[in-house]
Amino acid sequence: MNAPLHTSYTNELSPEVLSSLDISPFTEEELAQFNEEARTIVLQQRAYVEAHRPCAIYRFATEGSQTRDGGVIQQGTSLLEFTLDCGRKVRAAQKGMSSLIPMAERRRS
Repeated sequence: MNAPLHTSYTNELSPEVLSSLDISPFTEEELAQFNEEARTIVLQQRAYVEAHRPCAIYRFATEGSQTRDGGVIQQGTSLLEFTLDCGRKVRAAQKGMSSLIPMAERRRS
């Protein structure tokens, strides 16, 4: 059996992802401690999010991402940059970039 080593991600919006978007970054106790202006902004944002439910998501491949062919993106060339939880900055990959595949040959994605 040839099972993939890593989870393959798609841009499909699963029920799990959708429900995770409903989790507020603030507890009700924290919200109660906000000043009136800040609390109003948070509540307005909650109402907006509830009225405009997401219908799609877009995942970005970045430096270090594995391609569907098993290659690894070595260097992103997009101007779009992300900061990882560890503080490291990575750039988004673009179609047509080179990736390093397991047998050390370069391939265009």
